[in-house]
Amino acid sequence: MKSRIRLLKIEDKKREHLDDLVASEAPITIKANGKKIASLLATPSHLSELACGFLLSLGLIEKANDILSINSTNGEVNVSGNIKGESELILTSGCGKGFVSHPEKIKRIDSSLCLSSSLILKLIQEFQMMSKGFKETGGIHSAAISFSDKILDFKEDIGRHNAIDKVIGAIFLKNEGFSDKAILTSGRISSEIVIKAMNAGIPIIISRSSPTDLAISLADKAGITMIGFARGKRMNVYTNESRVKSQESRVKGNESLAKKIRELCKKKNAIILSHNYQPAEVQDVADFLGDSLDLSRRVKETDADIIVFCGVHFMAEIAKILSPEKMVLMPDINAGCPLADMINVSELKRLKKEHPNALVVSYVNTSALIKAETDYCCTSANGVNVINSLPRDKEIIFTPDKWLGDYILRKTGRDLILWNGFCPTHLKIIKDGVLKVKKAHPDAEVIVHPECSRDVVSLADFVYGTGGMIKHIKESKNKEFIIGTENGIIHRLKKENPDKVFYLASELAICPNMKLTTLEKVLWSLEDEVYKIELEKPVMDKARKSIERMLEITS
Repeated sequence: MKSRIRLLKIEDKKREHLDDLVASEAPITIKANGKKIASLLATPSHLSELACGFLLSLGLIEKANDILSINSTNGEVNVSGNIKGESELILTSGCGKGFVSHPEKIKRIDSSLCLSSSLILKLIQEFQMMSKGFKETGGIHSAAISFSDKILDFKEDIGRHNAIDKVIGAIFLKNEGFSDKAILTSGRISSEIVIKAMNAGIPIIISRSSPTDLAISLADKAGITMIGFARGKRMNVYTNESRVKSQESRVKGNESLAKKIRELCKKKNAIILSHNYQPAEVQDVADFLGDSLDLSRRVKETDADIIVFCGVHFMAEIAKILSPEKMVLMPDINAGCPLADMINVSELKRLKKEHPNALVVSYVNTSALIKAETDYCCTSANGVNVINSLPRDKEIIFTPDKWLGDYILRKTGRDLILWNGFCPTHLKIIKDGVLKVKKAHPDAEVIVHPECSRDVVSLADFVYGTGGMIKHIKESKNKEFIIGTENGIIHRLKKENPDKVFYLASELAICPNMKLTTLEKVLWSLEDEVYKIELEKPVMDKARKSIERMLEITS
């Protein structure tokens, strides 16, 4: 059976709507003694990811901390934790016998993610090149999760639905969200695949193959953009085509948004501050661009009534603490910092009680509540100076980044009581990766951030925060640089140094939280004056002392 549907066909720069035929699909309920069964035929690898992705796809788990333990033995995987009861199950059209929950309620995905047609074709080409299992056997399916122009995770399996469960599970176990990501699959897009994407919250599905009519209907209702037959220079967009932009329309769209943002800033006496890790188009619309220390100084100097902070939550809190009378807005309130979340007040108070005479120095990557329990703040740029300014007979507790602390203690010779926190993004930069890039570009200077691990820092020619990197590169006579920090800084480096060449120490060093901000969100934030940063006055007053002490030392 076949159904006739309406689609958007893109070939080179030509875009046209036309009718086409797709395969039909129907759900079949399976019962065994009144109990629903879900069993999979899968390639015996990445079984923890497969199990977690499968449970998430069924809607039986929602958060990574729903899982208490995962045990895998002899091809069996046991997941313990907060797992919901069984749902009605449907026999899928996938390879082997897969089952998925019948969606009683359609969850509509709200995501501002847009991809250009050229980027989609680039991703599918890279995806195809990674599919080695298929080339070797002809019987393996592939799946991947992409973020921006990078493929974050890739898996293969004999079943296309199993491969998808594995990549979803891999990202889920890293406690990352899906609203800014796309999923790529080598196989047919059935309703099962759409349900998995819907339950995970993935807004775009890309396949080299075709969808079914039921899948198209479900994707349309769920707000998912479905792209099939993506190969060569063409693709078919079946649903929610507004997320697929031509490169020209995307540039024009950004220009239009930027113009509206500038007009609103003037009208409302607002300024936009952007961290160096923000998306390129956000950096370009900002009034001030910098690292945490630069932006802290700008906050104290500005006479604007509204500050729109394009960064992560603790940065916007600093702006509010230093300018409590001003309105401080965050375009995306969900842009947090995993490092800042690795410490809480009760644990810090316990450590202070164990060391009653110690001074507490906290990296600015902490919440206002932690800063209120802190004697001195520091940034990656001034941490060494702050520690050197303190009495040598004093114990020092350093929170929360153990690797920044490790770097500072080696530079200062001071004994520090280090908190066991770290930046997940900087730990994606590994020694072997840096050595590989150095081998390919022997004349390039290696510059890394002090949040990197000690074995990576030991390979560097220079160690700087982002502000120091920008200054050093601008003044350096060298023409090639290997950059070991979050990859968003490359945009500014290229823009300010067009005659110099930059290589990434790791393509995986992308902070998902930094990339949540978009121009659309900046505009909405200004229009609706959301999301406001609100802090209690006693907390702000205590936290302000630790920040101002830092600024006095580095003034």
